[in-house]
Amino acid sequence: MYADMEQELLRPSEVAERLGLSVTTVYTLLRTGELPSIVWLAPGRAQPRMMVRASVVGEWLAKRVAASEATK
Repeated sequence: MYADMEQELLRPSEVAERLGLSVTTVYTLLRTGELPSIVWLAPGRAQPRMMVRASVVGEWLAKRVAASEATK
């Protein structure tokens, strides 16, 4: 049950760095639902924070690579 909570969570800026995308592009992917996110309200924070599981980033990238190779 708690195994999912132990996965590394990334901020959009960290996702952008890992994928070589702009932060704006990552926010667009998050907003459209193409890249699933977790909305997290940290203690003492007024604004919720969008976070992405590192495993989701890897899965998303693998799907993109597979789709790219399928069109060759």
